[in-house]
Amino acid sequence: MIESVRFSLSDSGEVKCSLTLKRFYPQDIKIRWSAVESQTKLMDYDKPAQSADGETFDVTSVFTLPRPLCFPVYVTWEHQSVKEPQSIILNPSDLPWHPQIEELNSPDLKLDTESKIQVRISGYFPEDLTVEWYKKEMGTDRFVAADNNKYRTVISGHQRQSDNTYSCTASLLFTPTLPEDQRSEFICRVQHPSLEQPIERRIGPLQIT
Repeated sequence: MIESVRFSLSDSGEVKCSLTLKRFYPQDIKIRWSAVESQTKLMDYDKPAQSADGETFDVTSVFTLPRPLCFPVYVTWEHQSVKEPQSIILNPSDLPWHPQIEELNSPDLKLDTESKIQVRISGYFPEDLTVEWYKKEMGTDRFVAADNNKYRTVISGHQRQSDNTYSCTASLLFTPTLPEDQRSEFICRVQHPSLEQPIERRIGPLQIT
């Protein structure tokens, strides 16, 4: 009966969910959406249309997510062909706009001169993006957060793209010293509501010249 739940993103930044149900009979059906489990809302939808077989019906219901985005989202439908109401729960990880992360650049590290490691991130929505940097400790395989006074994280403003997703450039700024930064290795970790697990990119070992 169910075809799919799809997401779309408008120029104004509205996120819409659409549920398509196919091949049901008779045509009477109820569809409810909610961004809070205890508050359901009966949504308007087009009158069910006849399916290609000419005997059953199809319908699509569209729900605009409240802003700021609020999850989970519940969609429930009732029809006499099923004994109990059927439902789907949508979570942030169901959003299709996952961040796309390029490889970290490979800078020339110069002793006592400020250097920059950069990564471009694109294709994500909403703009709730977290970027963390980690550095491998000398003489170990352990990575620790690069968040002391020596290392500085900079994220450029979130730029709106033609497809209404966002892009940005994340940078780690630091001044290399010896021996701490010779053959240093770094990890950039990106977190976003659409991701079930963070995405990582790694660079190194880097040489100081």
